[in-house]
Amino acid sequence: MPPGTPTPTARPAHVPAALLGLAFVLVWCTGYPVGKLALGHSPPFTLLELRFCGAGLIFTLLALIGRVGWPHRRDILHSAFVGATSLALQFGCIYFAAARGVYLATRTPFSARPAAAPRSYPAPCE
Repeated sequence: MPPGTPTPTARPAHVPAALLGLAFVLVWCTGYPVGKLALGHSPPFTLLELRFCGAGLIFTLLALIGRVGWPHRRDILHSAFVGATSLALQFGCIYFAAARGVYLATRTPFSARPAAAPRSYPAPCE
């Protein structure tokens, strides 16, 4: 096994992939409205810290329950850095703006807008 590869578990997963996908979509989609409601009770960066600490705790518990092998320290640090710089910056900016009254629907990713917009403009490469 290459270095940094987690040790596989001895028991197979018993949760259907469709159920895991549905759980992911529900959790991800409720993040925006729940975040907007939570901003009424917490400053944006405190909320962000609580969200990431909670997610880290949940994933640590799931890894311990599932007896998943741990990656090497360097891989953990790399994942933590990538997560902090990408998701923390993204959600930090979203929560900061939402706390000041920006409607969260305006945060639609630019990559999704052409698919949702009418074809009144030429597509790239045409």
